[in-house]
Amino acid sequence: MATLCRNCGGSLIFSPGIQRVTCSLCGASYRPEEVSAADKENLQNVTPKTQAELFGSEDKASYECRIYTCSHCGGNVIINGTEASTMCVYCGNPTVVFNRVAREMRPDGILPFSISKDEAKMLIRNRLSKGLFIPKGIRKMSVDSVRGIYVPYWVVNCDFHDTVLVKAYVKSGKSSRATYFGRSGACGFVNLPLDASLRLNDNMAKRLEPFFFDDMKDFDEDYLDGFYADTSDMSTVDLRAAVLKRCDEMFSQEIISTVRAKDPTVERSCPTVNIHEDAVYVMLPVWFYTFMYNGDPHTVIVNGQTGKTVGAMPYDKRMIIGLGISLFLLILALFVLPILLMNTTESILYGTYALSGMVVAGSLALTHGIRKYKKLMRNIMDTQSSSTFLYARKRQA
Repeated sequence: MATLCRNCGGSLIFSPGIQRVTCSLCGASYRPEEVSAADKENLQNVTPKTQAELFGSEDKASYECRIYTCSHCGGNVIINGTEASTMCVYCGNPTVVFNRVAREMRPDGILPFSISKDEAKMLIRNRLSKGLFIPKGIRKMSVDSVRGIYVPYWVVNCDFHDTVLVKAYVKSGKSSRATYFGRSGACGFVNLPLDASLRLNDNMAKRLEPFFFDDMKDFDEDYLDGFYADTSDMSTVDLRAAVLKRCDEMFSQEIISTVRAKDPTVERSCPTVNIHEDAVYVMLPVWFYTFMYNGDPHTVIVNGQTGKTVGAMPYDKRMIIGLGISLFLLILALFVLPILLMNTTESILYGTYALSGMVVAGSLALTHGIRKYKKLMRNIMDTQSSSTFLYARKRQA
């Protein structure tokens, strides 16, 4: 069911630019809090039905799904187990599954979209074209089927304590020896956001931050109009594990920064967390764009409040190899040509210094390059997350 305009009966769609719901027919606009639907109370008891319940039988070859009836055209809308709002594939109107945002599943708040669909497309196009080694096939890709999804989040306050053993290397003469450092500490985390969907890649979700909760609104179903939305599929055990992992990662980063030695890594830790009872369940805005390239799935996501864009693009190996060969030949020419123009004594002395400089510069460049490459590959792996790809792709638009 979607809320209808009280002037003409047209469907209402939330417009991020003006922060109001707008009628698709007459153009009238209202604040979401001003709109009411007489059928909401009744629809809170209407639940999606399975194929067997609706048709009397279930095709064993088909996937498990739930079916909800569109209030505009009466069409059957297929939804997954957590969708709270979607679009009707027959008439295109928004459909809110009210029983999933009522009573026990009702969010405490919602952060409305501030970035419009057109703005999100522009940001995604910039990401697809940004980078020297991005393949032409991606640079020229048209950005279609951008999906705005309200992602469920838990926002928690907690107390964290950890005792950590850090391994690092300390220079000893001409070599390095492994040394161990002990660290212990406690801290508190306030307004820590954790995506409440097990299907989303946690690393991508974290890179979307920050969200600014000063703009949080009391939840109203009309903010969902025109967007997709999911409810949480996370249990209490899942939430506790996610909080502990997130706090441990941030705490470990701070601990490592205090160790004045080479290549520090956490060897052991004993983290504990106490989650306060004031955790809130909210919906946060995210734009999703999915595409396939060379048989691999890719997802680019945009923070629907700030416009921050996340998603590492594949690189063209031939371009990198070509650039590497060109740089090698250039450096070789810069060092070899002067040697050929010198006498024997000068060339030996110059060659010795030049070779030493090349070794040092090459080592530094190689170390930096390896670190950048590892980071890039981690980001690409997150972008290629099949679960996140299917999370956004399996929407009815």
